[in-house]
Amino acid sequence: MFLRHLLPSILVAGAGPAIVANGKPTVTGTKVPSFQASGKLPSLRLPDPLPAPGFATRKSPEHKKRGYSRCGPKFGACQEGLCCSAHGYCGYGPEYCQAPDCLFDYGSGCDAMQWPDGEDTSEVPRPHVGEVPYGFIPIYQCVNPNTIALTYDDGPNIYTSDLLDILDSYDAKATFFVTAVNSNKGSIDDPNYPWVDILHRMYHSGHQIASHTWSHQNLDQITSPLRREQMIKAEMALRNVLGAFPTYMRPPYSACSVQSGCLADMDDLGYHVAYFNVDTDDYNNASPHQIQRSKDLFDHSMGMHEATGRPMLVIAHDVHEQTVYNLTVHMLRRLYQSDYQPVTLGECLGDPPSNWYRWIDPAAAPPHNLDPNTNYRRPGEKPVSNDGTCGREYTCVGSKFGKCCSEHGFCGNASEHCGWGCQESAGECFFGTGKGRLLKEKAGKLGDGRRSNGDNDHEDGDHDDDGLENDKPDKKDNSNDDYKTYHEDDDDETDEEDHDEGQEDDEDHEDDDDDDE
Repeated sequence: MFLRHLLPSILVAGAGPAIVANGKPTVTGTKVPSFQASGKLPSLRLPDPLPAPGFATRKSPEHKKRGYSRCGPKFGACQEGLCCSAHGYCGYGPEYCQAPDCLFDYGSGCDAMQWPDGEDTSEVPRPHVGEVPYGFIPIYQCVNPNTIALTYDDGPNIYTSDLLDILDSYDAKATFFVTAVNSNKGSIDDPNYPWVDILHRMYHSGHQIASHTWSHQNLDQITSPLRREQMIKAEMALRNVLGAFPTYMRPPYSACSVQSGCLADMDDLGYHVAYFNVDTDDYNNASPHQIQRSKDLFDHSMGMHEATGRPMLVIAHDVHEQTVYNLTVHMLRRLYQSDYQPVTLGECLGDPPSNWYRWIDPAAAPPHNLDPNTNYRRPGEKPVSNDGTCGREYTCVGSKFGKCCSEHGFCGNASEHCGWGCQESAGECFFGTGKGRLLKEKAGKLGDGRRSNGDNDHEDGDHDDDGLENDKPDKKDNSNDDYKTYHEDDDDETDEEDHDEGQEDDEDHEDDDDDDE
């Protein structure tokens, strides 16, 4: 077994010491296969300088500086400050530290173990208000006829800004279940990243922001204190951005059961637990030649329900390129051919916007009668633009065309309206630094620079094309007839197969484990 690893080093002249990439040890001098010809990448974490697409953020240390010590249930914890990779190796950098893969019980440096700035939110009052049930009674479907709640998990990421452009172009509202620090994207409240601008834009465009936890851990598989920590950290990060945190959440992997105590924790923290009754399965169909299946699933659900106007609660993920540029456009075109309206989750449940967030400073909260889809004007403001023009006489704040006034005097919510040249006297300007646009330019995401060839798609289903582990619905107990309004009926089109969260270890790792034993 030892010679198997040693032989390549002997055969290759000048072979150096072992290096570590992707959280796995390899031998210097071994041939690295090219995946460019096939257009497919293996299901591995990509080493620098090619991090997982969509999250090209933090620089990673040189490979030669990384440690090779083992960690995990069989080996114990890493040294203080190091991370324990999904494959059980100590080190630092994205391949080791990014959530949710990093084994945070054995590495204090894991992203999941970090905290946002500021005081924690655990003492914020959490009254249960309104008619929508909390905690113990999860939500599976909408109640208002002819409404569709399009919901997106795991973002924001570099596709999200373009998704907002698409939604604006259709005058559509959506709900974003935000994860704060997953997949090496940096924390959503870090001003060095574009997420602050994107979250501001979401909110000011009338979309609903909800929680998908701090680092996308499986809430059924961690302790109650760690579950609460996952929610509190996400609250702190969103508080740092918006001045408020959400009352709605969706559990990663659709895993939050009575048996684990998760639903009790969510009830105590004052959260509505939201699932869905239409699963697009987009994370398993993330390449150009697969995404048609997701469109077919959506069309099938539309065909089942549009005759009666039964509302639908749809799940998708804005970390997938094909979801944003292909599936979303298809869904919007399809629903506008019917009598359905794309609305926020709160609106499809009949829950007023004042119930969607808990404001740290109540004075900073918007008017309680404010509907994000309704025009309004505060005293002393200019009249709201009714034709999309703005400037000296009219403001975009409250306009159906968007809340930002561009340099050329047109309302909208895109970066060209809210970025450089935005007229603060006639609307909101929350892209003041232009960081969102600059990031897209660097990533080649503007104009003809969009990737559409599926080069970064994985075939095994364990990871999506952005390095995220994906959500998959678990089968839920819908036996409580008293709250059937909020529960999924037996004939809904939700895919209830369990998600394969496993990661494949290569043969070298399996052999290493044998040797270590």
